[in-house]
Amino acid sequence: TQLRAILTGTPNPESYLELFCQCKFLFGNAFGYNDYYKFRFDKFYPDPEKQGRYLPYDWFLHELAAYIDRFTNILTCSQVGVDLPNVYQKRFVQLPTSCRKIYDEFESNWYAEFMQKMLEEGCGDQTPQQLETKFAAVAQAYLHQLACGFPKRCEFESPHKLHELADIINFDLGLDEKVVIWCQYRNDVKQVTKYLNEKFNNKAAAIMGGLSTHALESILTRFRIPSEARSKDEIKYAVCQIRKAGTGLDLSAANTQVFFSRSWSNLESIQATDRLIHPKKKERGVANILTIDIISQDTVDQDLHHALIDKKAHSHAFKYFLRRTKRESAFTHLSKAS
Repeated sequence: TQLRAILTGTPNPESYLELFCQCKFLFGNAFGYNDYYKFRFDKFYPDPEKQGRYLPYDWFLHELAAYIDRFTNILTCSQVGVDLPNVYQKRFVQLPTSCRKIYDEFESNWYAEFMQKMLEEGCGDQTPQQLETKFAAVAQAYLHQLACGFPKRCEFESPHKLHELADIINFDLGLDEKVVIWCQYRNDVKQVTKYLNEKFNNKAAAIMGGLSTHALESILTRFRIPSEARSKDEIKYAVCQIRKAGTGLDLSAANTQVFFSRSWSNLESIQATDRLIHPKKKERGVANILTIDIISQDTVDQDLHHALIDKKAHSHAFKYFLRRTKRESAFTHLSKAS
């Protein structure tokens, strides 16, 4: 091809290393490099706080900025007519007492379980700090599932977020309004879709991993049917897994979206939010996009929300979690034990 271009709604990647593939696609090489690992070795160093992450040397950032600026054209949201205000609301809900007990027990005991495993099996070829980080990340993700109400290991199922979602639809939005409901986990998608179909006359459909292209197109077509058409085929509630529907899909038939459970990635959250944007909305007199977060109070769910506000979800949510559970490093405990 003689001409190549990349179009993106999120030009700033979460890692500068992601620019390698983009530049190699555009120019045949990236900053003079054809080998990704050579590029990483020369321009980046391992992050001492997080295994597997690399940070650019300060001197390279100036070179990088100048290089990218030469080939970049930026159009702002206002220039392309999609700068509708995004009105945010937070709805805090409480875990039921029985579920809260299970949640608190796991939050208190996960570290003891990890330490026992470490003492029995040792560290292998990894440091105690690296293993602690991995184990803590698993515990954090599981606590997030508990906070949302439908963990993979079904100690319980809690409808506390489902009830809040029904209240939002019934009393805040009205039954004629289309809504996109975002979920991080497949189990959340299934439970939300089932609940809404039982509650609102089979007007919900799930978009998640494994859905065929034909089925996806059918759902999107039915979701775009105007409510005033009163069609029995209309879908009012698109229940979407963030990683499946968060990029590339046009969900602008809705003006309201509800985050039942958030992604750990700030980039994924931004992309998902923008699925409701469309230039013609201003012509139709739409005043704003409404985004509602349903948050389980005093849980990892709330930590994640704070982290997304900080816009560094992965690292900050992890720090909130460790601060909440007040854990020392595994290395300290192992030294005492030995």
